[in-house]
Amino acid sequence: MPQVFKREWTATDGKTRTSEVYYARFQVNGKDIVRSTGETQKPATEKMIREMIAEEKDGDGVRLHLKRLKFAVSRLPEPEQAKQRRQIASRLLGGINQKLALEKV
Repeated sequence: MPQVFKREWTATDGKTRTSEVYYARFQVNGKDIVRSTGETQKPATEKMIREMIAEEKDGDGVRLHLKRLKFAVSRLPEPEQAKQRRQIASRLLGGINQKLALEKV
């Protein structure tokens, strides 16, 4: 059964801090996996965990990473998004001069 939690750590001032986002801990094929869900609301976290487990079981890690990457870019300021998409496409294509439509991924 997956665990949902917020990470805690001790800051340099000695106070205990707690993350704003939830983390998930679960196992797939005997492998212990701990990931940030990027979510601050628990219901959304539980849905995200179900998706993470399904994708891990299917071995569809690339799709999961591209989905996370697309989400991260969407949270950038609008002028920065196009620049980041171009840089990501360039890295993914290894210098091949082609366009990559992240919206279709």
